[in-house]
Parts: sequence; C-alpha cells; structure tokens
Amino acid sequence: MPGGISIRDELEKIKESNWYTPKAYICPNNHIYFVGECGQTMQRSKCPTCRCNIGGERHKADEGNRPLTDQEIDEWEAQDKGHNIGKAGSERTHPERQLTFVSSAILRFFLHAAMLFGCKRNRKEIESLVRGGAENIEDFLMQHINADLSRIQKELDLSQEDTYLLLHCMTRRIAENINSKSHPVLDLNTKETRGQWENIFCETVITPVTHAGGQLVENLKIELVSNTTDEHHLLQTILREEVDVSEVTPENLISSPALWKYYRPTSFRTFRVQFEAWRKGTKRCAVLDLYLKMCHELQVLRYLPDIIHLQNMLLGQLSRRVDSEYLKKTTIRKYIDSIPNDDGKIEQGVKSFLQAWSEIRLHVKEYRFTIRKNQNGPVTTVLFPKEYCEKKLSEKDALGFLLPMHDGIGMISFIMVHYMIEHQNQFLQEYSRISDTSFAACPKIRPHAATKKDIIICEEKRDIMPLILANTHHDVREKEKQKRFDFESFERQLQARFLSDKPGFEEKKIKIMRFSTERTDMKMFASLRSKIAQVPLSEAQMAIVESEYNTEPAICSLLDGLDIVIRFLQAVGGDLSEKISNYIVNTLRFEKISLRNQTQQICCLKHCQCLWLLLSMKRAEKQVKIKKDGFETVSADYKHRLIGKPRQKFIRYLDSLNKRKAKSLQRQWFDCIMLRIAAEDDEVEDEQLDYPNMKLRDALYGHMETPKYSEQLLEREKDTIGDYYYSLEEDLQAFPEDVEGKHCIDAWTILLDTKL
Repeated sequence: MPGGISIRDELEKIKESNWYTPKAYICPNNHIYFVGECGQTMQRSKCPTCRCNIGGERHKADEGNRPLTDQEIDEWEAQDKGHNIGKAGSERTHPERQLTFVSSAILRFFLHAAMLFGCKRNRKEIESLVRGGAENIEDFLMQHINADLSRIQKELDLSQEDTYLLLHCMTRRIAENINSKSHPVLDLNTKETRGQWENIFCETVITPVTHAGGQLVENLKIELVSNTTDEHHLLQTILREEVDVSEVTPENLISSPALWKYYRPTSFRTFRVQFEAWRKGTKRCAVLDLYLKMCHELQVLRYLPDIIHLQNMLLGQLSRRVDSEYLKKTTIRKYIDSIPNDDGKIEQGVKSFLQAWSEIRLHVKEYRFTIRKNQNGPVTTVLFPKEYCEKKLSEKDALGFLLPMHDGIGMISFIMVHYMIEHQNQFLQEYSRISDTSFAACPKIRPHAATKKDIIICEEKRDIMPLILANTHHDVREKEKQKRFDFESFERQLQARFLSDKPGFEEKKIKIMRFSTERTDMKMFASLRSKIAQVPLSEAQMAIVESEYNTEPAICSLLDGLDIVIRFLQAVGGDLSEKISNYIVNTLRFEKISLRNQTQQICCLKHCQCLWLLLSMKRAEKQVKIKKDGFETVSADYKHRLIGKPRQKFIRYLDSLNKRKAKSLQRQWFDCIMLRIAAEDDEVEDEQLDYPNMKLRDALYGHMETPKYSEQLLEREKDTIGDYYYSLEEDLQAFPEDVEGKHCIDAWTILLDTKL
C-alpha cells in the first residue's frame, strides 16, 4: 500500500469527472495543483499550501506558475515513492478503495511486520521506503505494529490472545498459498494492479479467517486444550465445562450459563463482520450495506446541530463587527469567559466542535471542495491544507478557528460543516438510487437552518446498539451455542427510525464570517441602483459628513446601520428623497439612530451608496495610518508594490496636484476600487477587463466616463452637486502609464501619505 498522491492518478480522476483534458501545474514554491477543462489557466486563486498566487487568465499562467512536462511528472513520481507512514496513530483509520475496516487494519499490520523483518536483511532499503524518515526504524515500525494490533482487536471485538490466534491462522494461510499458481503474478507499479493484489490477498488470507471469527477461535481453543497435559487440567475444566440445557426454563434463562457461557458481548463491530460474511456475493440489505460503509461519516453528524448553533451564535455576535486580528489574538476560552448569561450554550457548542474536529481531521487530508467567494464570482476548487489536519484544537487556540471562512484558520470550521453535509447528501443520493426514488426531488435546506430532525443522527451506543440487541437471537438448543442477527429486520427499523424523510443540504449556502472591513457586498449596489436611483453628495456635504465621523467606532456603527438599510432597499426599494434617518425609524423601526445631526439633515436614500463609500474610505484611511490593511477584501492581485522609477514618477505627478484635486482623485480612486475592481465588475458587456494588467489611468478614465450613479440625477442635480469630478480629466492625462491596476492599493496609499 504505497502512500502519497500519484500525479497521473489525480489527472485520471479529474478527467473521469468530465473535466476534459486537465493539466498539472506547479506554483512558484514548487507545489502541485491541477487545472481542469481545457487545461489552460482562466482564473486566479491561492495555493492551498503556501498561499501564493496560482493560475492565470486568458490561457496565460501568472509569473512563477507553469504546467509540468511529461518528463517532469515522471521525475516527480520517481521522487515520490515510498510509504507515507507518519506517526503511529496519526493515519486515518477509514478504509480506502474496496477494503473493509477489518481488512484495512490487518493489511497494515502485515505490511508493517514485513517491513520490520526486512530491517534485518536490508535496513537502508526499508529506511528509504519510509517517507519522512525515522530516527530508529525498528522502534518506529514496532509502534505502528502495536497500533495496528489494537485496532484489529477493536474492530474484531476480540481479546488480545484471540486476536493473536486469528493472525496466526492468517500467517498459516499465507504460507500455504505462497507458491500457489492459481493467482496471477502482478506488477505492483500501478494503482490498478495494487488494488487487484489487495483483493486477492483479502479473499485468500483475511476474509476466510475473519468470517469464521469466533467459531474458529473456539475450535482453536479446543484443539489447544486437547493437546495439554494433565497438569493443565484446570484449563481443560474451564474451557470444556458443559451445561445441561434441559434445566433451562424461561424464568432462569437470563441467569443460566447456557445462554452466556462462551458468548462474547454483542458489539457493533461483531455485527458488521457477521453482516459482511452473510451478505457476501449477494445484493441483500443494500441500505444496511450502504450505512455500514458510511457509518464513520454518518456518526460524526451527531455533532452538527451543536456546531451549527455555535456558528449561528458567533456569526450573530461577531460578523461585520470585528477584524481578522481580533479573531487571531482572542482565545476561545477568553471569549467564552467574556460572555455574560450564556447558559453554557456556547461552551457546549465549543465542546462538540473540538470533539468533532478530533474525529474528522485525519479524514480530510487531500479533501477537495468547491466554493464561490461571491454571488457572481467563479467557482474555485480548493484542496484543504495538510498542515491543518495535524492541528489539535483546544480552548487555548484562537477564536477564529470556530468561525467558517474560505481561507485562513476559519477553513477548519468551514470544512467541518462542508464535510458533514456533503456526506449526508452522498448518503441520500445513494439511498435514493437503491430505493428507486429521486434525490433531485428531495427537499433541500440551508445548513444553518438545519435542526436535529433534519440530520441523520444515529449514535452507536445510544441508537444503534439497542437496535442490534433487539435483532439478536441466541440459540442454546445445541452444544455449540449460536448468536444470529436478523439483518432484514434491523434494516427496516434503521430506515423507519433514522433515514426516512431526511432533506438534502445546499452545499453552497454555508454561512461565512464577514469582517468589519468587508461590509456590504459590492454586487448589492447594482441591485440597489435598480430599485432606487443613486447620486453623490456634493463636495461640501462630504466634508460635513467627514467632520462628524472622526473615530473608527462611530464610522463602524453607522456602516452597520447602512448595511441593514441597503439590504432592505435593494430588495423592496423606497422613496429616493426620503431621509435615511426617517427610513431607519419609521420603516425599519430602529429606536437608536446612528446618524449625527448634520448628516441626518443631508442624507437621503438616494445618497446611500455615496455615504457608504465615503465612510468606508475614512475607515480605510485610519487603518492605513496605523499600518493595517485597509483593503482586506481586495485581492492580492491589486496589492503589488510600486517601486523604483515608476514610484518616483508617480510621486512627481502627485506633487503637481493641489490638495483639492488630490482629495477628489482619492475619492474617485476609492470608488473605482470598491465598485469595479474589488467587485470584479460584471456589468461590462464586452470581454471581462483584465484590471491587474490594465493601466490604472485607463481604469480611472473608464470609471469617470460611466459613473455608477444615475445619469438623469447627475444632470438634474448638477447645480447642487457641483463638478463631481472637479476637472480631473485633464490631470489624468499626465497620470504615469507605468502605474497599473496591480499597483492600485499601494499607489492609493502613497497618495494618502503624500498629499492628505
């Protein structure tokens, strides 16, 4: 079972998913990623491993990114040989390919045992097979063997001695079949042939022994006792004592040794092993078979209600109210202690979150998921970072781990919900196929609207074990007592109690944490303008508003209120001449008004967009002045440093502007960034603009020629507004051509530092 990812295998997987002719690319830091469809880059993203820019546009890869040649793939595959073994107990326990839980554990045991024996003949060769290396290879492998033995014992529900007996039987079967000519000689260099070898090994060595199970152990014990001498008479007495079943009555059945002697406790694992033996080669109980194959993924769903409730509470308290620095610096424990009268709800949610992560984290290695970061943006496939899978969370860790985000530490919270709802959907899709119903017709709900009744929750101890015991029959009529399970009855009850009438989830509707710097989605302004015509404030009015809002708390408070107003207006509209303050009090019924005196008198609903942009610019200014990122929501594609001669030319250009023109340019520039560049403007009818590589002067020209305001209102209120652009057209002609869209944030910051 060689570990690691084969590039060619991954390309085949992607091709099977109808992604046409995918290609493997390498990022600037030598990490592999894949591009689907035509195999040419059409969009940008972030490397999930190092977070550098990957991809490109218009079939042109960004600097440092390139496709791998066939020769490079061959060399990469050759370097990537070896067993990705990791630390003992750190590997995922869920079976892969066609293996069962038991066969996966036993195969690992024999692999590690073979490697340990191989150390005696060729230690260096074995060390080279273990990717990542080990200080003492024998101790390293022995730790894995002990972990494998514990897992086999747990899966088979046997004592340590009985587990050794079964493994001894398997070893004997290996010896008996080692020279067998009935099996083909396989070249194990491909994934397909390795899979064939695993199937042959399981059918020949593992399955016959595990399916015989307890009965085989009893026969071995009888054989063992029959070979003992008289001095072991006590052992014979214990193992071979017989009970007269004629004395058993319904009244004394439970206390009679005839019922319990030799019986091991009934367990979920015993039930699963016997079901695999009972169903082998047939299509009986397909729903139960599906449940047992996905039981690990479904078991973890029991935490989902608490996690959803926790996320809803935290998002309600923190979304759009704090920045990323707060979530990184505040610990989970500190935040819990800071909340009065919580009644333990958040603490219970945190407990479930941490427990769920401990069960999931090893199963999301190499986990891929698709996201759409904004409503009209492209769908991006993301590979969950491996380093997060190694992270064991506790209350001492940052609060940000609990809040779902598309990147950063919040990916853990997002991936947990995504993993759970995806597996419920996968189960229901297959369940619908088996029961000949349509999953498409199944009701779908948003994850954060889910309640316990919507989720497949069947805990092993609380729900499944009572169901197993209710469908277990003991037969004491013969000397060799039997335990039988009624699998058909179990399946019917499982469906009726836990699986029927469950909805699917809308996977793309997971709520995401929004920071105080994000605010309203720029796309919503297009909807707002379609409902209520928008017009800018005059230069004098803007100066009044700026004078009334000098502190960041005051700015954020008004932005919170404006967010709500805009969301209502873009849905239902309103009277463009109505004062924003009146709308807040009379329509939204908010008692507290965050608008100050002169701003209340100036601003109407037609000024919502301009007021929002003005306040956001003030907040960005304050962030920049304290050396923070005032444009967290803007892609890194637009944050390249402006250096060397282009920077010097730009500063000379700024020196030619008076302060009033510089202020007007700053506002127009900020509006262009937020309404077009950051929003990835999709209102342009022709081919999408390549803003990062466009001359910034041209982007500003385009913004001023087609303002995101009502042309009719601009013309009608021209006397009130004044010259909105303050004669910037002529000044823009001298704007340095070397300054491109990718420099727009750094250049705006230079303007702020130099002139304002």
